[in-house]
Amino acid sequence: MTRVAHSRFLVWMISILVAYWSVGLITPYPDYFNGAVSGFLLVVSGLVFAQWGTDAARMVFDAVRGRKQISRGDQLSLVGVALLATGAFYQATFALAWVIWGQPPGWLNTACSAFGRFTLAIGFMLMFISPLKAPAGKSERLSWWALGPIFLLAIALAFVLGSQWGRMQQESSIDLARLYAGR
Repeated sequence: MTRVAHSRFLVWMISILVAYWSVGLITPYPDYFNGAVSGFLLVVSGLVFAQWGTDAARMVFDAVRGRKQISRGDQLSLVGVALLATGAFYQATFALAWVIWGQPPGWLNTACSAFGRFTLAIGFMLMFISPLKAPAGKSERLSWWALGPIFLLAIALAFVLGSQWGRMQQESSIDLARLYAGR
């Protein structure tokens, strides 16, 4: 318990989360808050992509051209990080554009609005299936059998939620705009 209590990183993380939720829940301008968070995500994901994206592209192209022998784990992990940064950057760009252009409802639930989340999912999947390095230096391989049921469960859950969504009444759902407006 002493280690946890004295961890500066843990204190910073908790402080950042408390500040986010404190400001996010009481702000009278949720559009500006959403824009600020998207702007922050845009900057951070751009910096991560600038740091890791060129290395990932170079690694993939060198491997395709046969110049270097690259381990599968390094390739999957590095491309996964680059895709996470790309997906987050796209998601932030889309969210900022959506707010700037007056939040058009036609932009929601489209392939364009889902592309960032799709890219994030692929990046996470690559990170998930990349071989893990054990402390003893042995490579642990993750079985596709571990990923398959999770993927099928996510598809089934999306199908059930999608089939139920049409039956929901707008009045019975939570309207965050009414919460912010105090109605």
